[in-house]
Amino acid sequence: MANKSQKKKNEWKVITDNYKYDKIIAEHAEKWGVDPDLVKSIINVESSFKPNAVSAKNCKGLMQLSKDATSTIWGVQADEKWRGIYDPDINIETGTKYIKKWLNYYEGDVNKALADYNWGHGNLRKWLEKYKNDLDGNLDKLPKETREYFEKYKKAKEAFDKQKSEEFGECHWITKDGRHICIENK
Repeated sequence: MANKSQKKKNEWKVITDNYKYDKIIAEHAEKWGVDPDLVKSIINVESSFKPNAVSAKNCKGLMQLSKDATSTIWGVQADEKWRGIYDPDINIETGTKYIKKWLNYYEGDVNKALADYNWGHGNLRKWLEKYKNDLDGNLDKLPKETREYFEKYKKAKEAFDKQKSEEFGECHWITKDGRHICIENK
């Protein structure tokens, strides 16, 4: 049984009061056509907004990027980007571009894009072949880590949606310059 300090270390929670990276998130989300709350939720799940986070698999920064993911996104610029991977701007742009790649690949299916982001393209592709491309009907057959990733993502996304609803009404957008605005739904 884990002692209290081990349990506390492994606990994860939604962090809704961190606006430090909103401007960078908004800029890159707009640039790459990705929902800024998707990016913010990934950051919350991956690193709890810690820019110097490093996983056991050597994934780094706010969006927990691997060197392979960085190479996939940046090609010849990959070494330069990897050297700056702890820089929030570089990390968020790379991670946003990376999730956009998977959103495009899976035709906007956020669950498949998130599973790919978390578990890896080769793993997910083989799994989808086995389960006839039916992710939603077979979530219980995913690895535990990926199932837990989905749950954390959903909690973060719901918390951000609730927070925005309470603060700004039914709709909300973070503009490129970091301002929070609300556009009424008609």
